[in-house]
Amino acid sequence: MNRRLLLVASLALAFTCKDAASLKGTAVLITTHAMVDLDQLRYSATDATGARVVAPSVRPEAPGGTIPADVTVRILLPDALAGQTLTFYVEGLAQGVVAVDGAAIADIKLGREVGVAIDLNVPMSGCDSSCAGCCSDLGDCLSPTSAACGAAGGVCTTCDPLSADSCGADGRCACGDGPPCSLALGGDRCINGQCQCGSGPACGPGQECLQQICQCTPSSCAGCCFNGECLTGSSGSACGTGGRACLDCGATACNGGTCTTALCNAANCPSGCCSGSSCLSGRDMAACGVGAMACVSCGAGGCDGGACVDSCGPATCSGCCSNGVCLSGTDAVSCGMGGGTCVDCPGGCDAGTCQQACGPATCPNGCCQDGVCRNGRQNAACGGGGAACVSCGSGTCDATSRQCVGGCSAATCSGCCDALGDCVAGDTASACGSGARTCVSCGGGTCDAGQCEMTCTPATCPNGCCVNGVCEPGTLSGACGAGGAVCINCAPGGCDGGLCVASVCDATTCPSGCCQGGMCQMGTSLSACGTGGAACMTCTGGAACDGGSCSGGCSAVNCASGCCANGVCVASPTTAECGASGAACTACDPLFADSCRAGRCSCGTGNACTNGKHCVNGSCVCDSTTCAGCCTGQGNCAAGTAKNACGSGGVTCVGCGSLNCTAGTCQ
Repeated sequence: MNRRLLLVASLALAFTCKDAASLKGTAVLITTHAMVDLDQLRYSATDATGARVVAPSVRPEAPGGTIPADVTVRILLPDALAGQTLTFYVEGLAQGVVAVDGAAIADIKLGREVGVAIDLNVPMSGCDSSCAGCCSDLGDCLSPTSAACGAAGGVCTTCDPLSADSCGADGRCACGDGPPCSLALGGDRCINGQCQCGSGPACGPGQECLQQICQCTPSSCAGCCFNGECLTGSSGSACGTGGRACLDCGATACNGGTCTTALCNAANCPSGCCSGSSCLSGRDMAACGVGAMACVSCGAGGCDGGACVDSCGPATCSGCCSNGVCLSGTDAVSCGMGGGTCVDCPGGCDAGTCQQACGPATCPNGCCQDGVCRNGRQNAACGGGGAACVSCGSGTCDATSRQCVGGCSAATCSGCCDALGDCVAGDTASACGSGARTCVSCGGGTCDAGQCEMTCTPATCPNGCCVNGVCEPGTLSGACGAGGAVCINCAPGGCDGGLCVASVCDATTCPSGCCQGGMCQMGTSLSACGTGGAACMTCTGGAACDGGSCSGGCSAVNCASGCCANGVCVASPTTAECGASGAACTACDPLFADSCRAGRCSCGTGNACTNGKHCVNGSCVCDSTTCAGCCTGQGNCAAGTAKNACGSGGVTCVGCGSLNCTAGTCQ
């Protein structure tokens, strides 16, 4: 007996216990019929413009065994849809894989129920691996975007708008032309195609992005930390290891990251921590420690009595921990829960649990293609049981057995495929092969079990060499040899008497051209410019090859000490046009740099300012110009949200004692 499932949808779908005939309101009554065993049905609808008006909803919500062949569902619609023509889609699922589908159009009437009958059939076309983009849940092939990212017919995914703003050619979420931003890459957000840490640029080597600030911590630096930068820790003026503050050894030596006698020591800093030659209080989250130990940054935690506390763990994080930072734990590249360490899950992450990759356990009623479970009924992706999908070639995929039928493919042909796409035995010299590979000719040889057998031997070819069973003269550079041996390719050299000889390219053999890979080139192209047998050059930056020399334009050849701007060499770079070695000139941001030194934007004699600082009279300073938080005693820009470093607008950080820090104010 048919079972009638009554389903009501008003933004979201829900069951009702009333008889369908007694229900009032604008509605559609969908009756489906399927000839295969299903355990769920998925319903959705779009209007005439293609906009979705009923979000996909699965009934029953969880598989509970085979459902009847005929199922009736009632969907209650908003009155605003009355008078419109809607398309209703139904997909029949078997263990999570679409086995059949169908659609029907209905004119919606105000206050009335409209009946629709849909036969569910095996999809014979639709979105599959032939789609260059990704497949929506309605089976549409979509061009990759950050909102629908994927490639080669994979399922569309939505990129995290905080870490990505585009979809790359490989179907993966991206920030600009690079991978999504992550703490491992030194950034916590994607802004205009660039990864940033907070409001500043992405962190450099030896740093990690914590609380929107680039910090040097034990997790990121094997050497020692100085002004937020990670140094090797091997010099007397900056000695240290394990990501702690660099110490000044004074006149003594630094051995293995340890000073013989540091200028800051237990005698002059018994209750604080040391940084350089200075003794600090050791109560700052950016400089925490006691007993003259090298100060350490607490990263995402705080500093209490000289010890780092409240770092990421089971007590503070319901997701997972990455470099001391609590993440949601629902991303495939950082999956986990309960404050454990985040892990990378190639098979995907579901509520903090790694999912298995496509295989028999996860795709029992389909086949696997590029890690994606397909329905196994497409000619280009045919198969079942979670095995690898196969192409049926010129044949077709039987929708019921999920096996290739007819044509020539590995599934249907044990011989070889001829030029017409037909399967032949593959046991003749003119058409030899096996495993549905393309048939080959054995030349003068024979075919044995799909393999060409050589009939060219020293006895039958004493003065030449053999190629595919055929005796060749053995005098060509591409087929050189003698005595019935296998011919060899002598390029870039030549063949003399069946022996390869080296090809010498020099001023004697190539007087009017240039040498590239041992071969004489004409020397007149941009990629091979030169004369007199010299090594060929590549002309770049708009330069032309004239008489064997790169001329005009701008490149590393004629602009080694400067940079190129619109094809013109800027010999003396400035902050407006900075660069070196013929690279493209770039403009330095006046907030962070005041000079161009050795082709790099610089502040004074150092690097350009980062981490919330800006350049003033050749020094990087922290104030309200670029620091949204507060400035620590060491001149660094902090988030301004911690109890021991509270403030906003670039003011000096203060400690809140027993109060909390809210919006940069102790309360």
